[in-house]
Amino acid sequence: MVINIEGVTEAVVVELCQGLRVVCGRVTREITVIGCADVELVVGGSMPRSLWIASRHCMVLTGKDTWIHQMIQVGCTGLTVHAAHSHGLASMQAKDLVDAKVVERV
Repeated sequence: MVINIEGVTEAVVVELCQGLRVVCGRVTREITVIGCADVELVVGGSMPRSLWIASRHCMVLTGKDTWIHQMIQVGCTGLTVHAAHSHGLASMQAKDLVDAKVVERV
């Protein structure tokens, strides 16, 4: 299942989900993921503070040059971060990230 959040939102909370892809246009304050498995999170704009609790085999895809906030993990396993190069763009949109050819595993 894919959930697209277009435009700007203050916060995103994903709780007790499995096999979900969340594509966010821009999140200004915080992302929280609790008790999830196999969740893919695509975040356009700059990556906000994120809190991951008791989640496993999840993935974050965001812009490498715009990640300036904390990512806190508590009791998580298999959390992977992929960062796309912006090639000079101030902030990449979620669609740009999904289509990015150069992605680096952090």
